[in-house]
Amino acid sequence: MAGNILQIGTTALQAYQRALATTGHNVANAHTPGFSRQETIFNTQQEQFIGGVFSGRGVQITDIRRIANDFVTNQLRLDTASFFQLSAFDQNIRQLDSVLADETTGLSVGLDKFFNAMQAASENPTSIPARQLVLTEAEGLATRFNTLFATFEEQNQALNTEIEALIGEVSSIAAGIAELNLQISNVAGSSTAGQPNDLLDKRDELLRELSEIVGVQVVRQDDNTINVFIGKGQALVLGSSSSELISQSGGANNEGVNVVVKGTNQPLNQDLSGGTLGGLITYRDKILDPSFTNLGLVAVGLAKTVNDQQRIGIDLTGSFGERIFNDVNERQLTLDRVFGDPQNALPVDRVVSLTIKDVQQMQASDYTFNFPGPDNFTYSITRNSDGVVVKQGSISGSFPETLEFDGLELALESGSFQGGDTFFLQPTRRASRDFTAVMGDPRELAFAAAIRTLSSTTNQGTGSISQGDVFQVYDQVSGALLPAFATSGQLSPPIIIKFTSLTTYDVLDNSDPANPKQLVPPIRNQVFVPGTQKAVFTTDVNETIGSTQQRGTGNVGLVTAPVINPVAPNPVNNYPAQNIDIFKRDPTTGVITTTNVATVLNASAQEIANQLTQVDGVTANAFNQVELRSITGAVGSTMEFFLNGEDLTNPALGPVPTPDTNPLLNQPYIQFLADRINTNGNLTNQGIRAVVSESGGPPPIPTLKIFATTGVDLDVGLRTSIGAGSVEVTNGEAGGAFSSQTLDGAVAGAGNQHVTTIGGSIDVTMADGVTLRTNPTPTSGGLFGDTASFNFAQKSFKGYQVTVQGRPQPNDTFTIDFNSNGTSDNRNGFKLANLSTDKTLFNGTASYAEGYAQFIEFVGVNASQADIDKAASETLLAQTEGVRQSESGVNLDEEATNLIRFQQAYNASAQLVNVARELFDTLLNSV
Repeated sequence: MAGNILQIGTTALQAYQRALATTGHNVANAHTPGFSRQETIFNTQQEQFIGGVFSGRGVQITDIRRIANDFVTNQLRLDTASFFQLSAFDQNIRQLDSVLADETTGLSVGLDKFFNAMQAASENPTSIPARQLVLTEAEGLATRFNTLFATFEEQNQALNTEIEALIGEVSSIAAGIAELNLQISNVAGSSTAGQPNDLLDKRDELLRELSEIVGVQVVRQDDNTINVFIGKGQALVLGSSSSELISQSGGANNEGVNVVVKGTNQPLNQDLSGGTLGGLITYRDKILDPSFTNLGLVAVGLAKTVNDQQRIGIDLTGSFGERIFNDVNERQLTLDRVFGDPQNALPVDRVVSLTIKDVQQMQASDYTFNFPGPDNFTYSITRNSDGVVVKQGSISGSFPETLEFDGLELALESGSFQGGDTFFLQPTRRASRDFTAVMGDPRELAFAAAIRTLSSTTNQGTGSISQGDVFQVYDQVSGALLPAFATSGQLSPPIIIKFTSLTTYDVLDNSDPANPKQLVPPIRNQVFVPGTQKAVFTTDVNETIGSTQQRGTGNVGLVTAPVINPVAPNPVNNYPAQNIDIFKRDPTTGVITTTNVATVLNASAQEIANQLTQVDGVTANAFNQVELRSITGAVGSTMEFFLNGEDLTNPALGPVPTPDTNPLLNQPYIQFLADRINTNGNLTNQGIRAVVSESGGPPPIPTLKIFATTGVDLDVGLRTSIGAGSVEVTNGEAGGAFSSQTLDGAVAGAGNQHVTTIGGSIDVTMADGVTLRTNPTPTSGGLFGDTASFNFAQKSFKGYQVTVQGRPQPNDTFTIDFNSNGTSDNRNGFKLANLSTDKTLFNGTASYAEGYAQFIEFVGVNASQADIDKAASETLLAQTEGVRQSESGVNLDEEATNLIRFQQAYNASAQLVNVARELFDTLLNSV
């Protein structure tokens, strides 16, 4: 009996001693990070069957259990990773937000000062001090751009330094977890029960510390070890081995740091999330990098549009303006925007440049240009900001070759491009760094417009002409002055707009005001609707014009009297049927579509022009004209004139004068014919009119000019009663396609009629990418000549525009000339000032200030959201830490209670041992 009590007391003493030790361990580690409260597990020892009954044998410790909830521990890691990511993001974006919004460093104040100075100087264009202030504010604006870039770059370098430090910490912690895995595995292998609680706590704490740096995924193994993964499953710890993370220079120009696993070349940046590292990478990629491109877009837009407007104006010296800011397409800058991937195949001989073409179309983004293979020609260009493929296709392999997209022009100049090549395009990242004010002389500010317009003082109508608008002076490809401005101080040629009727006008070369002549290419017989406004020139830089000439003499037929309608039967112009192919190239896809226009035999210029105008991108303007001169009559003869079936000498309409035998004396007779034509309703409805002028000589011969503004055929007939009578018919154009011919009413005897039909001409205007060709080659004559190709190489683009409006009268004129001595002119100055509010960015939706404000708003909204998210995450983390503390943390009050409880139990157990000893002594004494 005494032995049994001794055994029970001894087991109890041992058990409560260990319980007291466990409680003491808890108290000692109450403030140890990551420590989990431990609990002693008591269990009854196997009873003993003695004397027919089961007798207890005391107590034993089966385990010292670690109080830890795996779900809570995992949630704590997740919440820790989330909070530290948001905290790092918030800390950095608040710094950026404060810099952008600060009046001393932000861009808004600088923009206002620059354009306010421009406005003031434009109002007083001859003031040198006002002009100097513009240049001063330009320098201040450039300083703000440069300062912001320097701030961005400084923060970028700080981020890279911190990322590199964090990468080292991750590798160190991973190695520590792998070592603990080994220790835990060894302990578990040498023990049949129990867990290495303190080692597990240390491992969990390392995992929590790792979560502060980067988000992790933990997978527990059967041997109580764990595997740790980051990103999208990249192994960081596998059992007792760990991977080392290293940093590599990244970005197009090594401006960033990439995180890679040592031994591989695959960056993990896009895959990492959570923790300070995830927050820094997210901030750099989502906020800081777009900040470079957004600010750069404003800088590029401002520099290019201000420079472009400045360069089309005239400065105080009478010259076209020089740039105020740096040239965004300076050769070295175009090369510096393209970076080849270091992994591109040898040789490194590719020369690629990127030019800014259209600021409005540009996006705040970098691009990736690659040749995916397997061939060396197929390419694609991806916009990094949204992942959209903006252009793809195949290069020809014949260099130089250009690819246009998003307002940019990528030039492949030379080199051995190969499948697998990748190039990084950064059109705006460094633009705010390169933004510089380059003008030093205030007299070079070009506030005057390059052209001026004038209405003739002899005009009879109420028509007017606009002041004119110059929108291009330099050729966009060659950079040379356009032909209109190639001669210094002159407009080449000066222009006169002459109204030939109430509804038509010609645009003529006015180099010799006494004898204006057709332009090359011609702009003639233009339709005008009285009371409306009409633009005179094209704004399509690649528009071309081709002109046909009048062809053939038509048929000269004899009709014997009596004939009721004294016109030759079925007059024709002898224009053959032709097939005209019109090719249109899509500017985006490069696909060429073909439209065929088939003309019929003897079709008039009017009919052919109507067919051509139905084709998209083609405008055809038909017209016709003929001159009647050297009109002679015979003594006692009666001459009858016919025009398109109308008898101009019908006596029923009034007295008919008799033509003189001397053509120099037939002015009254010719005026009579002109009046009959202009008062004939049928002819007027066909767009036919007539004027009297003089030609030839000396001495000049009175001439009847007949015009058909619609391009209908002109059938001219002559009949005499007796004797000789004749008229010379010509197309009236120098170098015309047919020679003059004489209609002689007496050729076949008195009473016979001689008729000729004159076909018209067409001016064909074609938009950019449109060409025309006859097919097959006509065998003879024809409106489009005897060759298969119709030449449209002549361009009508002049780089300026004027409009006419109101109700001009025939012979009213308007002139356009160079704006010489325009020192007080401020038209271009106001256009420069108005650029502050013009929608020049983001597809014409934002001004410079609005573009910058959108950028600030983007940063501000993200900063505000980051602050909210951080506060929410902090609250969530505190709650999770509270849950863990309540479950796994040490409660000193509870542990104090346990100490008392276990101490009392220990004392009681000691009494059992005393009782057993006394019983044993009594037994020995009795024996």
